[in-house]
Amino acid sequence: MRITLSERGTPDWQTAADLARLVFAKQYQASISPDPDGFLAFFETAADGQEEVLACAGLSFPEEESILLERYLDAPVEDVITRAVGAPVKRSQVLQIGSIASVRAAAGAEIIKAIPLIMACLGRPYAVMTMTGRLAALMQRLGCVFHPLADASAERLPEGERAAWGSYYDTRPVVGYAEAAEQSTLLLAAIGRYCFTSVDMRLLSNRPQQGVLTRAA
Repeated sequence: MRITLSERGTPDWQTAADLARLVFAKQYQASISPDPDGFLAFFETAADGQEEVLACAGLSFPEEESILLERYLDAPVEDVITRAVGAPVKRSQVLQIGSIASVRAAAGAEIIKAIPLIMACLGRPYAVMTMTGRLAALMQRLGCVFHPLADASAERLPEGERAAWGSYYDTRPVVGYAEAAEQSTLLLAAIGRYCFTSVDMRLLSNRPQQGVLTRAA
């Protein structure tokens, strides 16, 4: 088993995008074209020796443009989270998670468990996502702390775009956020469960400038 974080344009990214498209088509009769900046994906080696992707979650960085779930909000996502937490939140501190899909429940659970660790590694204290009630219940069972912000209403989408989502909005999805600092259950559980095969670390631009690049493999 391996979990990868792949950039747009790489083979793993495309494989994950294909999985998300197929799962949404099967579950909701939706016709979507996921295009996140990156994909977190769970791969497993099948009996024939070939790797197959079993679960994925798309990751998008909102610095350069608006993100999909902001259609459901009445203000930029960083402003909405700022009001919710009572402290200033920068757009560069937010990660959007979407296109969450799996063909095996255990693989989907591994992706959820890994998300707080990925948030920490990417320097993103906050993650925002749109989720169905079923996904929210799974996250709660796994120990993920999630705060609802707004209903994800199909009425916020252009009329011509709604049909592409099939029955997805029948699940009454909601928009919410998770804060990395509140995910101690999952973060502590990750110690001894996962290991990184390659690591590049740097200090963020809003930190003191004396940091150096550290590489380990």
